[in-house]
Amino acid sequence: MCTVCMASRAPGVECDYTHAGPAQQILTEVGDAAGSTATTYVMAVSDTFNGALNANGDDDWIRIDLTAGDIVQIDLAATTFFDPYLRLYDSTGTLIAENDDNGVSLHSSLPFQALSSGSYYLRARSLGDHDTRTYALSVAHGSLPPPAPAAHLATSTTHAHCRPTASD
Repeated sequence: MCTVCMASRAPGVECDYTHAGPAQQILTEVGDAAGSTATTYVMAVSDTFNGALNANGDDDWIRIDLTAGDIVQIDLAATTFFDPYLRLYDSTGTLIAENDDNGVSLHSSLPFQALSSGSYYLRARSLGDHDTRTYALSVAHGSLPPPAPAAHLATSTTHAHCRPTASD
């Protein structure tokens, strides 16, 4: 039975439709995820990774393989109270995007379009690097937001949650 029907139907009642995509997996961090491209944790689009920041300064890297043109929505949500911080790296470990606070809550969110096929790395951490807490990292098929008006672009880099990367 598919995930949608499992959540909404009584046991033994079959699905009404065919699921067109890969099955969603819920992955759980068993040992501490490496804080680099050497991580052994891998997730796919539609998966959720449940992890823990175990010590001061701990950060977890999770690999995801994307195809050029893929558009995804990446969300990092605290499952115990803390301020999560999300960073996205390319296959060489170079920072390409980051987010702190999605504009609605302390959770972090990034819409992203892969410009090339390959491995990307998601980095979960606490903004203050001092919280020992749990989180859920999810990646779903998404869409890019509409372009911002020019006036907004001129002022958006002054907000605390917008941090330019080295390539900016």
